[in-house]
Amino acid sequence: MNFPDVKLGVNSPHRLTITNKNVPNIIGQFTSILGNAGINIDDLSHKVLDEIGYTILNVDKPIKEIVLHEISNIKGVMKTNILF
Repeated sequence: MNFPDVKLGVNSPHRLTITNKNVPNIIGQFTSILGNAGINIDDLSHKVLDEIGYTILNVDKPIKEIVLHEISNIKGVMKTNILF
């Protein structure tokens, strides 16, 4: 699978990446989950290549396993990673 070229500077203590199908409202779904968990998004970059989206999010708090699980269960999310 080819991924789009996505770049985002490091300006937050925590980073999450999400690989997803390019479908309407998918970004809104995972940003709502983060917001409901009290996690603020400091910066975000999202690119699409061949119907696959790749998102990098810099956030202000650690992402708990339950939040990651909830994001992973969104229809269209293919993979999630906590990088730091």
